[in-house]
Amino acid sequence: MQGLDHVQPIAVAESQVNDRITRRRFPHLLDAFGHGLGRPHLKTAGFHGSRQPGQKRLVVIDKQKCLVGWEIDFWGKFRRSIETADAAYFASIAQYDDVQVLVAAQTASFYAAIRTLELRLTIAHENAALQKRSLEITELLFKHGNDSELDVQQAKSQYLSTLASIPQLEGSLRQTQNALAVLLARPPGPLPEMAAGRERIPLAELAVVADMPAELLRRRPDVRAAEMQLAAQSALIGVSVADLYPSIALVGSLGLSATSLSGSPRKFTWGIGPSLVWNVFDHGRLSNEVLVQDARFQQLMPDVFHWLGVRRIDRFVSMSNMKHDALIAAG
Repeated sequence: MQGLDHVQPIAVAESQVNDRITRRRFPHLLDAFGHGLGRPHLKTAGFHGSRQPGQKRLVVIDKQKCLVGWEIDFWGKFRRSIETADAAYFASIAQYDDVQVLVAAQTASFYAAIRTLELRLTIAHENAALQKRSLEITELLFKHGNDSELDVQQAKSQYLSTLASIPQLEGSLRQTQNALAVLLARPPGPLPEMAAGRERIPLAELAVVADMPAELLRRRPDVRAAEMQLAAQSALIGVSVADLYPSIALVGSLGLSATSLSGSPRKFTWGIGPSLVWNVFDHGRLSNEVLVQDARFQQLMPDVFHWLGVRRIDRFVSMSNMKHDALIAAG
């Protein structure tokens, strides 16, 4: 059987992993660094000299300016963003492994089902041949008075029932073969690779795995994906909390300006200094954003608790609960 790398679900999961790799290498790069570039503009100015009064001429004023800023990660915003990107990257890898496991398991299930249906179809044909022979013998005995008509009808009913089951088995076999071909991105129909080993049900070898139950649980790709998604959402809460505080940055600028007037010098300007930005009037929206991220975190918690076997939580304190308690206490 050929490899599963070209199967469409696995290819989609691989592209998601590549996207997470890019986000992990350059997380929030445009948030930490910024630049701006001015554009030249035109201006008309009065002309004094030999030209006629009121005549205008075109003066080109060119200004180029570059701004570079570096925001200090004072509140851990970018650190938590990197944690989010890392967790999302590892979650995508776990989802990729999960898709591989599911596709491999489905392929093995279809393969075993095909072999089982082939064997059942062969047995059905053999039973039909034996029952046909038994019916002929029963009819012969009935003609000579050695058997009753009831025995003939029972033998005939059993024979016809076996014949009726053969088209059902053939239809199930074709459906399973088509499903396996589509899963492997092949045209529908029987696979030539399965010509050998017909009518033989595969048997899996028994293997004893000696390991801790917790380690066996962590090997499951779906469990690891749920764990990493929870970690990524937890880091997003930290990013939202950091937005409540002012952002401190070091900003530098370089500029060059010149005009088309003869004799005008080119001017080079530069500057450097701190920058403080604080969304004071947007505090309500930012606080609600923290609650939204916390609510999404709580939505992912039951999945992780389910995999860990947690059935009861005596007390679970979240940021939403603390916010609610604070509002109640304030009246």
